[in-house]
This record gives sequence, structure tokens and C-alpha cells, in this order.
Amino acid sequence: MDHGKVCVTGASGFLASWLIKRLLSAGYHVIGTVRDPGNDSKLAHLWNLQGAKERLRLVKAELTEEGSFDDAILGCEGVFHTASPGEILKPAIDGTLNVLSSCKKNPSLRRVVFTSSSSTLRVRDDFDPKKVTIDESSWSSVEFCERLNIWFEQHDRPYYEFDTTKLKSLGFTFKPIQEMFDDCVTSLVEQGHLSIP
Repeated sequence: MDHGKVCVTGASGFLASWLIKRLLSAGYHVIGTVRDPGNDSKLAHLWNLQGAKERLRLVKAELTEEGSFDDAILGCEGVFHTASPGEILKPAIDGTLNVLSSCKKNPSLRRVVFTSSSSTLRVRDDFDPKKVTIDESSWSSVEFCERLNIWFEQHDRPYYEFDTTKLKSLGFTFKPIQEMFDDCVTSLVEQGHLSIP
């Protein structure tokens, strides 16, 4: 059941974590890139995955450092690029170019899967989600972005910061995120919305 070796960038992220879970369960060896492989609390959910102890390796890589992904990608048959920086434009472009540059150095690489942000397609003068079908041919309008000097969707809505102090004083307790995800998956399985092999 050994399907070879793949790399998943941004391994601690939500999408990447689920992808790693599926890859491990399918028998792949996974090299996951993270900013800090020593951050046990942030990575515990990955080490708890079935097959992780035998087939998961987490390595340090920085999106903005050229060559940072070379060792992680070397010898892999596939790369799933899911890493995303906090800032949107320049680090995302530079980070993607750095990952692709590392991919280019790997002679055994057969495929790269790149996940992107919906921001890449929403900045257009004809965008109306009720009228425009969004698919792989949809992109933001470069001319429109240049004319208005905007490079990602901006929302005209208020920003609020929330504090949990009031809820805690009323006796509300918060579950750890891992427990919330486990409860969610269990509930979806029990309701027949999700099947787990």
C-alpha cells in the first residue's frame, strides 16, 4: 500500500491537514512543510493522524525564502501547494514562485497541485456572484486592478474584535479546536453526511 512520496506545503493549515490525513490513509509518505517544526501544540493534530508516526515528516520551510523548499520537494512524485501567507499579494506570489522553483529542481516530480485564493477572481468590473459562473477560466481583471490600484477584494463592512470575557463570566466554556473538529466529524458521520473508510 506504499504509493510513493509527496510534499504538502503549509501542512498545519486546515486544508493541508485534511489532505495529509487522506494521503496517509491512502499509503503515501508525506513531507509536510511548516514554519516551525518544533511547535508541538500547533502540530499535535498531525502527529495524531493514523500512519503519521511511520510516514509523516515535518520540515521547516519559509514561503519568502528562495530554495527553502528544495530539500522537502527533492525525491517527491507530487507537490500540493496549500501554504498561504498572512499578507496577500507579494508574499503569495514570491512564495509560489519559490515552491515552483524548488519543484523545477526535482527530476522525479510528476505533478504539482496548486490551491489558490478566491481573491484571484473577484476583482473584476463585471463580478456579480448571481450572474457570473466561477470556474477555472475566471480571473481578476488586470486592467481593472491597475486602473483602481486594488489587487484583492476589499469589503466595505465594519471590523469587530470580540472578547470572550463576558461569555466566560456567564459560565460558557470553550472546547479545544481539536475536540470541536472531532465532534463535528462524529456528528456528520452519525447523520450520514460523511463516510470515513
